[in-house]
Amino acid sequence: MPTEIERKWLLKTFPAMEGASHSEVEIIYLSTEPEIRVRKKVDLHNEKCKYIITLKSDGSVSRKEYESKVNKEIFEGAKILVPTPPINKEQYKLQVDEHMIVFNNVNNNTFLYAEVEFKTEDEANKYIFPFDDIVIKEVTYDPKYKMKNYWKETVKLHS
Repeated sequence: MPTEIERKWLLKTFPAMEGASHSEVEIIYLSTEPEIRVRKKVDLHNEKCKYIITLKSDGSVSRKEYESKVNKEIFEGAKILVPTPPINKEQYKLQVDEHMIVFNNVNNNTFLYAEVEFKTEDEANKYIFPFDDIVIKEVTYDPKYKMKNYWKETVKLHS
């Protein structure tokens, strides 16, 4: 199973993102222990839509992660079976030097964050986020900002 190595930053706002790709993402959690989610991702530049299932282990910077395509019916079935509304993200991807930075606006400005994936933990530890002026704090190690935990909070609100 591949390893995801990633850091996250909570943001005040987004930087200027000329040339960034732009997508809308809907996320439905089937389980949080273990983390299993399905997503619908629509690329707003070309209207292409894809459906993905993701399985993740626990962890902070490094986690085991497996992703695979699924069909629309699987996603729509999950929406019917899971009574909590999906998490919605507006997502921008911006290449900065050799790193792809993914900027996420969660549920219409509930919070903004950026994430960067790395090849090694050493690379992750040495990385300096290039938009320091818009950072509130790094949240890589703060479980509150893991999407599965945010999902758990939305479940409580809808119970």
